[in-house]
Amino acid sequence: MSQELTTKNSQELINQAKSLSGNTGGSYVPYIPIITINNKTEEKEAEIDGVLTKVEVPAKEGFNITLKNEDTNEYNVEYYEKELEEVILRVRYSISSKNKVKPRYYSYEFDNFSDNITVYDENKTKLIEDNYGNIKKFFATGELNSLGKPTASFDLQIILYIDINDEIYRFKLNNASRSNFFDYMKLFGNNDIFTAYKTKFNLKFNDKGEIKFWYAEFEKGEEVDLSKEIILQKELKEYFDFSKAIKQPTTDTFQPTEVIQSEIVEEESKEDEISVDQIPF
Repeated sequence: MSQELTTKNSQELINQAKSLSGNTGGSYVPYIPIITINNKTEEKEAEIDGVLTKVEVPAKEGFNITLKNEDTNEYNVEYYEKELEEVILRVRYSISSKNKVKPRYYSYEFDNFSDNITVYDENKTKLIEDNYGNIKKFFATGELNSLGKPTASFDLQIILYIDINDEIYRFKLNNASRSNFFDYMKLFGNNDIFTAYKTKFNLKFNDKGEIKFWYAEFEKGEEVDLSKEIILQKELKEYFDFSKAIKQPTTDTFQPTEVIQSEIVEEESKEDEISVDQIPF
């Protein structure tokens, strides 16, 4: 009988049932697929002056999606779509050490910059637990940026939870899109909310400097039925509450070994130009 059930039900369903039944043998948080801007270049051979030479082909315009095989626990990155226009349900953040900083460190997702944020090293040892402003001081480099403000050795990551055909996905912004997103948030006053509209993720190509890459600008689209989006927002809240209740991170996708880090690092990071006071929500 048990073999028959195993054949009929996937490991994902079995894991969910174990968690929901209160079975202490397994606690399972469903994986939410991640969408990112495609900045994966390719190498191809081309004939130059009669000689076959490897040349780097710029990344194809569009977005990638990271899916997880629940049976093998492996991640797979695929090209997703050229254009994206969806509803943003929720905005969250995390921090991770800059690309060349060793040893690596990171936080899990948090909602507000006044929250107590816990930062871990690669061995999952807690380094500090404090609000964002104090964490910036803790990881200060002793250097000043072009505006004369102290720099920190980490990047602020923005994670958008979005509605695609009534399903929840995560969108992870790259560094060069961050300031554009903060500017976009300023369009919505106290009596409005970005969730009431579709958001257009307009891709732009940066061809200045040695590293060339795509980044996003954001445009308010058509108004949507907010009552439908609130249902998905409630599902998200239950998801985060459940994750917290079983003392497991809400996402396992921002650890130093995470697959997305195979993408290029943008030449210019704008995080150092952002202070806590500039964050509009």
